[in-house]
Amino acid sequence: GCVEFLSALKSNPKYKIGLLTNGPSDFQRVILEHLDLSKYFDVIVVSGDEDVGIRKPNLDVFRIMATKMQLPPESLFMVGDAKEKEILPAMELGWGAIWIKPDSVTREDEKIVSWENLLSTSHSMPNDPLSISWASIHVEPRVGGETNDASGILE
Repeated sequence: GCVEFLSALKSNPKYKIGLLTNGPSDFQRVILEHLDLSKYFDVIVVSGDEDVGIRKPNLDVFRIMATKMQLPPESLFMVGDAKEKEILPAMELGWGAIWIKPDSVTREDEKIVSWENLLSTSHSMPNDPLSISWASIHVEPRVGGETNDASGILE
């Protein structure tokens, strides 16, 4: 569901998508190109970049991302699978947060949710991140298999 989620966000010009990742700059960027994922991101911040040099969970790397995104904290969302390194620091800075659990299937107690509703809910939970599995995120398909344009609230 990750590629569909990114594609749906990218198809709507009102969204900006950033990637914040730890690791050596050259290595991370080669991986992104190999997986054909760079095209989805407006901003990519790698901890190994010359102008970065710090890693998640350091709050300053999140601040660097916010500056490069040119958006205030209340317009930013961290979507990640590492609660301590990604989700909690982002929440500390006032970002919305969506913790993607490693489950590949929807649990019985988990509802299927549209990604638009997922984004709108994440800022309303200031003390505990919204947690969900990829399998529980619904992206509406369009004719021809492309993803539907988004009308959400990311910014």
